[in-house]
Amino acid sequence: MKNKSFVFFFKKSFFSLLGILFFVLFGVSCSETPGNPPVTCGEDCDLPPDTTQVLPSDSLEQPPTGPNDSSKTEPTPNPNTPEDSIHTPRPEPGSFGCNPKNVIMMVCDGCGFNQFIASDYYHFGEKEKQAFYRFPVSMAMSTHHLQGNSYDSQAAQEDPKWVWRGFTDSGASATALSTGVKTNNQRIGFDQTDSPVPHAVEVAYQTGRASGVVTSMPISHATPAGFVAHIHNRNRYVVIAPQMIFESTLNVLLGTGHPYYDNNGFPRTNPDFQWLGDDESVYLQLKAGTAQNLLGAWTFIDSKEDFDRYLSLSSQELPEQLLGIAPIDFSLQVARTGGPNELNLIVGEHPKVASVPDLRSLSTIALNVLAKNEKGFYLMIEGGAIDEASHNHSIARVIEEIDDFNNAVDGVVQWIEQHGGFNDNLLIITADHETGYLIGPNAYDEETGFIDYELVNNGVGQIPGHSFNSTAHTNQLVPLFAKGGCDDKIQTSAVGTDFRHGSYSDNAVLGALVQEILKSTGHSH
Repeated sequence: MKNKSFVFFFKKSFFSLLGILFFVLFGVSCSETPGNPPVTCGEDCDLPPDTTQVLPSDSLEQPPTGPNDSSKTEPTPNPNTPEDSIHTPRPEPGSFGCNPKNVIMMVCDGCGFNQFIASDYYHFGEKEKQAFYRFPVSMAMSTHHLQGNSYDSQAAQEDPKWVWRGFTDSGASATALSTGVKTNNQRIGFDQTDSPVPHAVEVAYQTGRASGVVTSMPISHATPAGFVAHIHNRNRYVVIAPQMIFESTLNVLLGTGHPYYDNNGFPRTNPDFQWLGDDESVYLQLKAGTAQNLLGAWTFIDSKEDFDRYLSLSSQELPEQLLGIAPIDFSLQVARTGGPNELNLIVGEHPKVASVPDLRSLSTIALNVLAKNEKGFYLMIEGGAIDEASHNHSIARVIEEIDDFNNAVDGVVQWIEQHGGFNDNLLIITADHETGYLIGPNAYDEETGFIDYELVNNGVGQIPGHSFNSTAHTNQLVPLFAKGGCDDKIQTSAVGTDFRHGSYSDNAVLGALVQEILKSTGHSH
């Protein structure tokens, strides 16, 4: 197992097209400098970039196809990517004038504005009822990958199919949110030169903080992996899981992907180890208590009783490091019997799996473990199954999964209010991309360019009028909310103005800013 740490070194400066010195580029070198976070890549660090593999059909991340569909054309390199996707200069400690001890990023996978609005209409009969709509930061964010289509408000307004083209996958977007660096689809934790770049969890370690990742999906799935791993192919779960489990500096890792349970939480006759490694060896080490990462041994839990008990414990009673796999396969709830599919039109029609915790419980456990570190922490929480529901045009399960995410948000806000308030904590809520092209029931007209953006409010307890128009991701803007220490830095991070949503930032800009906040407010190991 390789143990490499990274430090920044200066590259040569260059002039912009206007002849103005813009910024100094930072690179990454591999060294054993004490005090820097170990940034490890496992065996896959030495692999050449994989430029030929397509995503498996069940990932549903290909562009929609059809007659006259121009989405198959090669995307043009994006000259307007913020900071040219290069490493951003970091400020001196304390230079921001704000000092959040803890940084929490909540990622709603596959969530555009309309996924949130669908839940609002169903539960409240009006939109923007959730508390985060009233956060100091309430704006939009672009999500394109390195060679994708940089968001173009005019093009999105005039061409209904423009958002089909050049969209990101989850791994590339997670990498941008975690590292502040744009990368190509399929890549995780690598920059445009195929050099591994530090994740926020690694910067958190460097600044003396604890770190964790929580997800409603398998722990090695694209988004959680995109905040921890370094690999050229996001689908190599058998390599990603050992990186996250054995080669990270995480203090908490909670999610799904249990080899001995199916999607209804029932025991399997034939276990499936795809989310944890090539075979049963990783799981057996976890169960035996011999699995450890760069910080030490994991405490492992994998039953509903375990999760319930740990939820009841105080920070002082919890272990220093906790790895938990809920007793279910793909996701906490979305893949249970009856869906997800386009026939899911009744919220709660199919009983939920009772033998697994919800995302709020996982999040609260993680917060309490990480709070043991007096210097603070960085935590990423993913509500990952909205993406799967949207891929499959399951509006009822979109609403169910948004509800679970919103409930987790409420739990995090409650925890913050009891632990120093928003002066000590920065909470960021956003998405990695939109999925499904969820818009109003009249969809769009290619000839006229008409796009029916607005869902129809049918009242409380009723599915809103809607249409899905893709089985893939889109290049639409996604929501970005923030509240807490340094939130003003996010408010002023806009890179453009959209015809519908006004000011918007970008996922790489946000990711770089979060790392700057961690660097500016942290204390070295």
